Amino acid sequence: MDPADTVQQQLDTLVKDPILSDISLSTSLHELDLLIALERHQAFKIHITRETLPTIDIIVRQADSVKDIRKAFEQAWRLAHPKESVNWRYIWKNYCLMFGQQRLSDDEALVSQVGLRHGSRLCFSRKR
Repeated sequence: MDPADTVQQQLDTLVKDPILSDISLSTSLHELDLLIALERHQAFKIHITRETLPTIDIIVRQADSVKDIRKAFEQAWRLAHPKESVNWRYIWKNYCLMFGQQRLSDDEALVSQVGLRHGSRLCFSRKR
């Protein structure tokens, strides 16, 4: 049997598993890695609120930085709004993420240092 056929059969079997029903075939390897880390409690889901716009959920590892959070948000936005173009340089120049009353302005600060936990909520705030 061709190795590609074997892999395809294994994928078909995995997709039919009810535990994996929320994972689509278009899930990237990186996204799958994050979902596995979430299940192993090595990562957690945080919510980013944007005034009147819908909340965007992202998964971050405990060792990720604020810069990684921003990149994950950008990726989640692109997936949710594939036809819209955003000038991220403008956004991050004029807005920052906030956790409670704390501005997340240090791109190198780690998620664990900032105090984020599973279910934490971040919001956008205009820079002064």
